[in-house]
Amino acid sequence: MQWGGRTHFLLAIVTKLDEVQKLPSVFITFFAWSISEVIRYSHYAFSCIGNCPYWITYLRYTAFIVLYPLGVGPGEIWIMYRALPIVKKKNLYSETFSGLPFSYYNFLKVYIIGGDGTQRGASRIFEEVRRRGLKVAVVGIPKTIDNDIPVIDKSFGFDTAVEEAQRAINATHVEAESIENGIGVVKLMGRYSGFISMYATLASRDVDCCLIPESPFYLEGPGGLLEFVERRLKENGHMVGGSSDRYTLFCHR
Repeated sequence: MQWGGRTHFLLAIVTKLDEVQKLPSVFITFFAWSISEVIRYSHYAFSCIGNCPYWITYLRYTAFIVLYPLGVGPGEIWIMYRALPIVKKKNLYSETFSGLPFSYYNFLKVYIIGGDGTQRGASRIFEEVRRRGLKVAVVGIPKTIDNDIPVIDKSFGFDTAVEEAQRAINATHVEAESIENGIGVVKLMGRYSGFISMYATLASRDVDCCLIPESPFYLEGPGGLLEFVERRLKENGHMVGGSSDRYTLFCHR
């Protein structure tokens, strides 16, 4: 991708458009590129022979902090921005890109980050974009601790939520053990999904029962939740229960 982007930048923009060749951004770009590559390949060469000076290693992993933003920002991006009106005016590459579903000059990408409600909104936006015939790409990036988005295995934030849930379970277990017939209840996020409750329960040895929306249950009668609570208190003297936020568990002793 880096090679393709730089080749396109050099051959399709800088070489073809005389108007941008005198811009300071051209000098900034090639200056940053050149210094970066001299440092990188020098480090590679010395490393191959097993004798790389410390100062070259230091430059290899610190100089890019300055050189990369310098080359990308006031360099490449600014040149591309200045070149767009010229490309449109001269109608360059119109035949080359005529078969693609976007304009070389004017296209847009929208990145939408969020959970199931946000992704439903992204779907509606995409439908409206398609209805209007706009050249806009809509990209949905799943991010929800509930992990309730289909297709993906694990969403951003889920692991952290499970880890923090275990802390709450451990604290609740200590509280429940401190009194006779103590019952600790941990209510976790989840709305219509019990992934956080289930994974936190599996990762902990202190949970006696876990209520999740995917598994129906009943409170009273033989085999009911209250009977289980009664039996557990008699056997162990305390109990810890977990649930997703769709359920609130009330237990009395």
